[in-house]
Amino acid sequence: MLNLADKYTKQIDILLKEIEKLSVMRKTFSKLDVSLVEKDSEAPKVHEAYGSTLNILSNLFGAKSPQVKSLIDQRKQIVSKKYSTEYELRETCHLVYGTLASVKNDIKAGLITNIVIQASGAIIGDFLALAKNELKNGNKDVAAVLSSSVLEDSLKRKADEL
Repeated sequence: MLNLADKYTKQIDILLKEIEKLSVMRKTFSKLDVSLVEKDSEAPKVHEAYGSTLNILSNLFGAKSPQVKSLIDQRKQIVSKKYSTEYELRETCHLVYGTLASVKNDIKAGLITNIVIQASGAIIGDFLALAKNELKNGNKDVAAVLSSSVLEDSLKRKADEL
């Protein structure tokens, strides 16, 4: 069974290979179909890669993270130049490719905090907030159950680490 880092690395590898196949990634390209309507167009593939990259960054770092904001801002800069569609597609491809390669390298180097730990922290915080609210409302038994479940889960996770 793959851990989350391996799953993300595998997905990034798939996306990188798909991007490499696109003619917009080459310095010179013979024919670029930029119509968003036609079936064989590369434009939807570029936009799909951009969307997938946004999803990966959001999942790894959070939707409001500097990484997500940077990708969106850089894409806006590309589109705002109002050059040809070929320019927009090519630059978006390069942006997405570089972002994915960077994230993959960070995952391999262990620089990205464990996603499970981040998710657990958010859930623990929610449970404790609920417990605090229940305690304020005079429901000490409910608050105790919520708090003890957080403690039990945390102790189990720590034991699994050892």
